[in-house]
Amino acid sequence: MRLLLNSVFIAFVVFVAVALWILSGQSHLFDAEDTAEAPPQAKTTAVERPMPRVQTYQSEAIPFTEQLVFTGMTTADRKVDLRAEMPARVEKIFAKEGQKVAAGFLIMHLDDGDLNNQKRMAEARLTQRQIEFDAAQQLAAKGFQARTRKAKAEADLRQAEASLAGINERISDTRIIAPFGGIISNRPTEVGSYLKAGDVIATLLDLDPIVITASVPERDYLKIKLGQMARATLIDGSQLDGEIRFIAASSDPTTRTFRIEIVAENPDGKWAEGVTTRVVAALPPMPAHRLSPSILVLGREGQVGLRIVTADGRADFAPIEIVGAGDGWIYVTGLNAQQEIIVVGQDFVKNGQAVDAVPVQLTGGDQS
Repeated sequence: MRLLLNSVFIAFVVFVAVALWILSGQSHLFDAEDTAEAPPQAKTTAVERPMPRVQTYQSEAIPFTEQLVFTGMTTADRKVDLRAEMPARVEKIFAKEGQKVAAGFLIMHLDDGDLNNQKRMAEARLTQRQIEFDAAQQLAAKGFQARTRKAKAEADLRQAEASLAGINERISDTRIIAPFGGIISNRPTEVGSYLKAGDVIATLLDLDPIVITASVPERDYLKIKLGQMARATLIDGSQLDGEIRFIAASSDPTTRTFRIEIVAENPDGKWAEGVTTRVVAALPPMPAHRLSPSILVLGREGQVGLRIVTADGRADFAPIEIVGAGDGWIYVTGLNAQQEIIVVGQDFVKNGQAVDAVPVQLTGGDQS
């Protein structure tokens, strides 16, 4: 009996030990499961994004001379159409088209008809009236003649003088004289041509100095000054330097442009009238930045500008004015004398956004 109880007790102990061992293993399993990394959950705190990296160029203003370019045309300094003062026939011609004449040169002589006969008659009448006046004056001084007789004699004398002067003026009108030195550009008459009063006899041009007229847009009107130098270039490349002598006080109502005149020496008459020219007026030097046009951006209101980096390391927009261009570069104003400009990444940052600026050294046309 005692042996049976011992066997039962041993079996019970073994059972309990096995059960405890099994339970111990399951406990470790549960512990392992409890200590395993939980699946990632939605993070409750926002992760800061890195600042956008941009490349910047430290630009420094340089002296720049803005050039205003206009289209102009050459004109004569003085131009006059010589016209007939009275009906007459062309008797002699002393100048041909294209000939250069001096002031006072006799260009043409018109037939004077019977003016010379009228002149001789007027001179004789004047002599007679002078004698009559002298006699009347002497008699009046001695009291032998009334003062009214003397007055009539004086009136007759003055009338004779006026008549002779009128005839002399008409004779003078038959002599076509150059009022100033110039070139005969047009002479539509020939010997024997009959002219009416007002008909054009010849056109006289004064081409020294030569005048270049041009139209200036409103945006450039206030930039030019009297006395400023300008250069005119012909289509063949020849150039002429002159001075602005006239600026219109009102604009053309159709084109909204202002007329200017540039005067230059033309002693050999090389420059003719009516030639189209390219006029360049250089303004006083100004500080400007020399940049590539590829880095330009548009502002919210459509204005042209650049993306810059402020002193506190943030991106900003700076409106600019393009004052010149050439050889792939533009020259702009509106910036500080020294300005850090974003040259790569400017389209991917916003105003006020902090940026990681990486300075670069640019040569040639690397600003792109």
